[in-house]
Amino acid sequence: MSVLQAIGGLAPMIAPVVGALVITVGSWRDIFWTLAGFGALMVLTAVWFVPETLPPERRHRGGVLQSLAGMGQLVRIPPFVGYALTATFSGFTMMAYIANSSYVLQVMKGIPPIAFSLFFASTALAQVVVSVVNARLIGRFRPHAMITVGLIASAVAVIALTLGVLVWDTPLVLTCLGFLVLMASQGLVFGNSGALASMQATHIAGSAAAVQGVASALAMAAAAPLASSGGGDSAVPMIAVMLAGSAISAASFVFLTRPTGHREVEPGAREGA
Repeated sequence: MSVLQAIGGLAPMIAPVVGALVITVGSWRDIFWTLAGFGALMVLTAVWFVPETLPPERRHRGGVLQSLAGMGQLVRIPPFVGYALTATFSGFTMMAYIANSSYVLQVMKGIPPIAFSLFFASTALAQVVVSVVNARLIGRFRPHAMITVGLIASAVAVIALTLGVLVWDTPLVLTCLGFLVLMASQGLVFGNSGALASMQATHIAGSAAAVQGVASALAMAAAAPLASSGGGDSAVPMIAVMLAGSAISAASFVFLTRPTGHREVEPGAREGA
């Protein structure tokens, strides 16, 4: 999961470059044709190179009723709900940065576009690096403990950003440092939370993955307009989203998950995260 996150973390660095190349040789419509092409490529890749790994005796024909039954089982597994909400609202917090950082850094602080692009890429790179480090640490430390470290780092970053915006007129160095730590800390949260959530429901792994994916997508879709509602005039909405996301993520982790149990990855094991 951490390696997948690291690979996915490259997207914020590569995508703007690809988009810029497309727009220099075509119109804005060609951006959407490019996206459609990537979508078709993903479908073909899944068909040709991703075999079915579920044993035949465990397969079923699926359907809406089967999916709803699986979701009903998931909400009755508190650790699954806890880990899933931890990842979901960490993403909610992170999206506040992604959606509003350009307003804060370019409009409010006057950073040139090229400087902002380089900084934005550096925060994505920080998350990639921490995700890779996290993958190497599995087996030495429990994933639950590393999530704890990630959530603490994220909370410290959010508190620093809150003080910066509400008390110190958004100082540039503190703001950039807060954004960087916030993004990097997700490398300890997403992979471990997703893996541990899935391990609570291996008998309905497909439904577990689907629920986590949909929940994260909805949370990020909600966070973006809320965080950027202040535009270049105020970063307070961004701070409100970060505080809410960080608090809900931490509460879900503390009250719905447990650091021990037979489903936790034991030191020395490499599976899961």
